[in-house]
Amino acid sequence: MDSVEKTTNRSEQKSSRKFLKSLIRKQPQELLLVIGTGVSAAVAPGIPALCSWRSCIEAVIEAAEQLEVLHPGDIAEFRRKVTKDRDLLVVAHDLIRKMSPRTGDTKPSFFQDCLMEVFDNLEQHIQNPLVLQSILSLMERGTMVLTTNYDNLLEIFGQQQNKPMESLDLKDKTKVWAGGTGGSSFHFIAVN
Repeated sequence: MDSVEKTTNRSEQKSSRKFLKSLIRKQPQELLLVIGTGVSAAVAPGIPALCSWRSCIEAVIEAAEQLEVLHPGDIAEFRRKVTKDRDLLVVAHDLIRKMSPRTGDTKPSFFQDCLMEVFDNLEQHIQNPLVLQSILSLMERGTMVLTTNYDNLLEIFGQQQNKPMESLDLKDKTKVWAGGTGGSSFHFIAVN
């Protein structure tokens, strides 16, 4: 590492420390906490679908096979893709499209059914609740949470603590603008 890189690195570290210190001075209602699967994986390490994209896709394929929502040939093809393809986002996209209804029907897609199967009984797998307790504590003081997680571990934990939560579905414009609630894989969560 040359002196320019060292100086840049030190400057970035100093800037990061300054930013973190400024967060400590913020009021909880001034913060938006963005969380991902790392939180769920830390809280429930026994759920393979939370460990990686690959394991999540494999779990959905397994659920699709158990629920018989895909043809056996499609199951075999997706299993091959998940082990061979490098771009797992494309594999996940193709899997979701294959399991989603092609009509104007409002019923949930087979993909959502499979996710429910994969993440069934999450509450039994909570091993490290401290992270969720910390998030819940911030939320009680006004911090908004944004998550892209497919699981509802935070909501389950809130129910266990008698702190029901609401998810705001960002795809439903009438609810977003009205401040109502819904469910989605990309949602804001607030304590009731």
